[in-house]
Amino acid sequence: MTDAPLHAEGITLLGDLIGGRRVAMLTTRTVDGGLASCPHALPERAFDGSLWFISRADAPQVADIEADPLVNVSLSDGTALSLNGRALISDDPQLKRRAWDDVMAQWFGCGPDDPALVLLIVEVLAAEYWELPGRPPTLIPLVRDVVDVGRPALDGDEELSD
Repeated sequence: MTDAPLHAEGITLLGDLIGGRRVAMLTTRTVDGGLASCPHALPERAFDGSLWFISRADAPQVADIEADPLVNVSLSDGTALSLNGRALISDDPQLKRRAWDDVMAQWFGCGPDDPALVLLIVEVLAAEYWELPGRPPTLIPLVRDVVDVGRPALDGDEELSD
């Protein structure tokens, strides 16, 4: 991933659409090639182009992300959001503390310094949303150069699209 900034209007729009939502579904590609989704609490923080989630280090999605960092995050509450991104795993105690709040304490029943917890940081690469019911999706203008770091080469004619 390069340091190219996300389009400012896209960040603002996504921040507004995410609003006060506190639960998102994180979808990963499993180590056997399937897809798996699970709910994650969203900490209260301003959207800056990435979403943060606390997870147990031994959770299946952590192993999935280690094998394939490309993920999808979805949220819905009158407006449906689909966010594609690259997930990073961090055990940095300071970052975990920044993501910690009362919801996390209830969700996990421990504190941010628990070594069994990690922080998942999803850098959003593409996003679209639907104003329900039945409207076509709207693409959100996000500009970020993608560099394939630590990802296996694609087979055959597969390509990553912008």
